[in-house]
Amino acid sequence: MKFYRGCLGVLGILLIWMPTAQGLQWTVVEAVLRTQADGVMPVASYGFRNDTSAPVTITRAVPSCDCTTVELVKKAYGPGESGVLVARFDPTGRSGTVSRTINVITDEPGGQPQLLRLTAELPEVLTFTPQDLRWAADEKATAKTLDVLVNTPGGVELAAAWANHPDFKVELVTVTPRTHYRVKVTPPEGAKSQQALILLRAAGTVPAGTGLTFYARVK
Repeated sequence: MKFYRGCLGVLGILLIWMPTAQGLQWTVVEAVLRTQADGVMPVASYGFRNDTSAPVTITRAVPSCDCTTVELVKKAYGPGESGVLVARFDPTGRSGTVSRTINVITDEPGGQPQLLRLTAELPEVLTFTPQDLRWAADEKATAKTLDVLVNTPGGVELAAAWANHPDFKVELVTVTPRTHYRVKVTPPEGAKSQQALILLRAAGTVPAGTGLTFYARVK
């Protein structure tokens, strides 16, 4: 009997500490967005359903960044009713992989907030082909070129290119204004093991995180 009562006590404690089941059951909690061919960023849609026998109201839906906005047709959902939370992400000034979250809070007694995740895979503003320039130690010090392609609508104007090593010669060539550039680099004669960081300067602002450097190496 003591053992039975002890089990009941432990069970009671477990029931107290067990998290309350969510009334809103989410069919989608993660979304990955990619810019369309026309440059438009699609929206993220998170579906859910009220699986309780009582109405549930979404009291707050808080994005982790001002770059994300949330839309709901309404906030209250009756038993068995479904809905969709739509999130719009503004990619302005961003590139690469960007992750954001949305914290959804309801009026369910003891209910836990639901964390929704949004990942935007944005094209890099500049892509380099090849990724860097290399010469063998016994190779003749002839010029090699690297192409810089601009992947954002409206393009980017590159104004200059130079090396942080005085013996590397650098020339910036405009192939197509604002969209395609070519960087010509010549290493020093007789170099056995040297490298230089090649830096690009844009004539204006570029999105945060834009890569404006690459390496030229003699090995």
